[in-house]
Amino acid sequence: MRNCIVHADGTVGAREQPRLAKLVPALQQGDAFPLDEPLWRRLLDALWAHAQDVDLLVRVGYLTP
Repeated sequence: MRNCIVHADGTVGAREQPRLAKLVPALQQGDAFPLDEPLWRRLLDALWAHAQDVDLLVRVGYLTP
């Protein structure tokens, strides 16, 4: 997703399309990436959940900071 936003002027490339299609099923190569509020909320929720998982792994000693 970062590549689409930062390097590809907001369009979906062949490299990103398979991964992003999981978030936006109808998304095709060359489409503009839809950065609307509901999608941002889903992405931020996923990021928050991932941060909590990493925090737990560090706290129990599975990962070292």
